[in-house]
Amino acid sequence: MIESGKINSRQAIWLLITLVVATAGIHVPPLIVNIAGQDAWFSVIAATLAALLIAWLIVGLALRFPGKNLFAIMELILGTIPGKIIAFVYVLWFIHLEIIVLSEFGHFHSFSLPDTPMAVNHIMAFIVITYMARHGLEIISRFNELFLPLFIFSVVVLSALSFMEMEATRLLPVFDCETADIMKGS
Repeated sequence: MIESGKINSRQAIWLLITLVVATAGIHVPPLIVNIAGQDAWFSVIAATLAALLIAWLIVGLALRFPGKNLFAIMELILGTIPGKIIAFVYVLWFIHLEIIVLSEFGHFHSFSLPDTPMAVNHIMAFIVITYMARHGLEIISRFNELFLPLFIFSVVVLSALSFMEMEATRLLPVFDCETADIMKGS
């Protein structure tokens, strides 16, 4: 369904924050720790710097080609056929990513709702996602405007409450693994 709803830049940024937190907050930490061990926090810093570089490049492209979306920019830079191929691969990558997120959602809720079959968790998530996608990006961003501040507040409160239990020595030894593992973890 093509929609006419618009979102502002704050809503777009909040949607990106939610996307990153949802995928990186649940699925990624165990993977990074398995690779980088104690130095996983260096991997997070390296990944953040790489993401900032990519964001800087995308913003630069958006400023250089005002009024064009990423797919149109790819066609302008790479040509029609290569641009369409890269855009198609990009869309496939996002579909793949969303399948992983939906799967992780089901696995996550199988721990919090152990008596509920995972298929039910997947179906419920799919229904919510389908409803929101059908009603447009504006609805998703409005929902996110309610959800993200509550989530951030919860994280801040839980972090503050657990601050007294924090042991900085658990980050030691620093650089216990090789730099290649830190970069692989990022």
